[in-house]
Amino acid sequence: MKNKLLYIIASAALIFALPSCLDEVVYSSIGEFEDSNDGADQAVTGAYSQFLNDMFRWDHFPAVLDYDNDYITGPDWALRYLGAGNFQSGNYDYSTDPLWDHVYVLIHRANAGIESIEKMNNVDAKRKANNIGELKFLKALGYFWLVRAYGEIPVHYKSVNAGSDFNQPRQPIATVYKHITELLLDAESEIYKNTDGSFRKGHASAGTAAGLLAKVYLTMASGSADEGTQIIVKGGKARNSDNSFTDPQANTFQSKKVEGYVFDKSSTELFTLARNKAFEVMSGNFGNYDLLPYDQLWSIAGRGGAEHLFSVQPKDGDNEYGLRLSWYYTGTEDASGMIIDGLIIGCRDHWYKLFESNDLRIVKGVMHRFIDKSYHESWNGGGFYPNNKEWSIMARGFYEENGDSIYNDPVTGQPYIKDAMFNDGRQYVCDQEATPDKYIAHLMKYYYATDRTKIRSDVPFPVLRYADILLIFAEAENEVNPLSADAFDALNKVRTRSYASAKSTTNISTKMEFRSEVLDERARELALEGDRRWDLIRWGIYLDVMNKIGTDEASVNKTREKKHLLFPIPVSEMLTNKAITNNNFGW
Repeated sequence: MKNKLLYIIASAALIFALPSCLDEVVYSSIGEFEDSNDGADQAVTGAYSQFLNDMFRWDHFPAVLDYDNDYITGPDWALRYLGAGNFQSGNYDYSTDPLWDHVYVLIHRANAGIESIEKMNNVDAKRKANNIGELKFLKALGYFWLVRAYGEIPVHYKSVNAGSDFNQPRQPIATVYKHITELLLDAESEIYKNTDGSFRKGHASAGTAAGLLAKVYLTMASGSADEGTQIIVKGGKARNSDNSFTDPQANTFQSKKVEGYVFDKSSTELFTLARNKAFEVMSGNFGNYDLLPYDQLWSIAGRGGAEHLFSVQPKDGDNEYGLRLSWYYTGTEDASGMIIDGLIIGCRDHWYKLFESNDLRIVKGVMHRFIDKSYHESWNGGGFYPNNKEWSIMARGFYEENGDSIYNDPVTGQPYIKDAMFNDGRQYVCDQEATPDKYIAHLMKYYYATDRTKIRSDVPFPVLRYADILLIFAEAENEVNPLSADAFDALNKVRTRSYASAKSTTNISTKMEFRSEVLDERARELALEGDRRWDLIRWGIYLDVMNKIGTDEASVNKTREKKHLLFPIPVSEMLTNKAITNNNFGW
């Protein structure tokens, strides 16, 4: 009879199997893992399940990662907490506390899973190493999210089950990053490549671990870069004195070192490590990865494709494992395609105006037409976005300029709707001044659910994509070898995939301009994927960028102060962990 290992999860956290690409089996909070391949797999499944069972299921994620940045917007009720800098709202669901709580559960599950698998004797050696490597990746990802958000944090090298004291002190930032990099260096050599026959789609791969390591090195490098490094960010005030919307202005900011980002390697050395690790992923050392054609990128068929290094993958229509990402970002529809609920969070006008007009990320990547049942049905109306000449003509057949109507058809002078999407007899408006939180850029990357009538759908959340790897390489390469052909090539692969024009030394002539262009490109490409706040934080320009805005078009407060650089440690942790005596500055 096979030896069985008793595995106890601390607290009442349940272990559920991830659906869709992972095994659809349910385990209780106290489970017996067989000393077998299946038992080892179950330990890994229990850790992965934390993404769906707690972190994303209750809408705490991606909110805690993404709602606090310069380009996101939406109605006051949705963003008045995290999106307005109210990190201690008094309401758990709208505070930053879930980031701390849920990620430490993820880390505990990973630690306990590693400890269980290490004791097993009847598991295939490669499978054993792979499963331990996947759990190390999950630990590293959790600590990376935490250290960026809270600074100094406790590190649990083993689980509470194995004797780790719950009362752990906060460790220096350099110590946390040392643990993260060690975990990922192990994981990239232990986990299956996505080209291996034993690789399981939906799981982390060797390339996932290596790609995250490149991102970690980049964060360490930029956070420790010299003070006064210049970066241009397009933004500023959202409205003119007459209340009309502004165009984003190019503002030059001076970077500040991130507090505690002092490492045993220089910033240049860390940029070199980031560049080299990203290049290893790009070169195929850890499997096959590539950009997908834009039309496949967010499609159902494209899920788990060569671009998606790691995603949180929910289950369609499932109350426990389905997510509300699509509901929040693009709404749910009835059978006729009318929006009946949701359609809440999107990007600001300033973000939309970062793009060239033919860029597919706005031509196809933004919802230009929507019919909201609560707003438009009663008067046979509809909404369009944005309120510019191109889309006004597409939606209405004409554009009003200086009191005159400019028509689509220059020969007849009459309206002519060339796009059948709008040619349905409805009256379309873009009333941004009256309801600015409704007429915003809703991104189609979260649109493609199997069933758009369901609030909980199977639309995945991208944690790491190959486009990110290319941009990591471009940024790091430019810091080491300014304006190199390789840096331009990586940047342009991302741009030209979406029909944006290629960049060259003709329009980018300095290291600073290239650095700024990559930061812009990250804002365009990775919008609403949980990156923007952290990009501004790691370069030490978050406060300056946010305060240059003040209040956005939808009256969301973007003003920030020093305390907003780090999230507050939850009060519950301060009360129970005797080794932590001081909260972060200002909290």
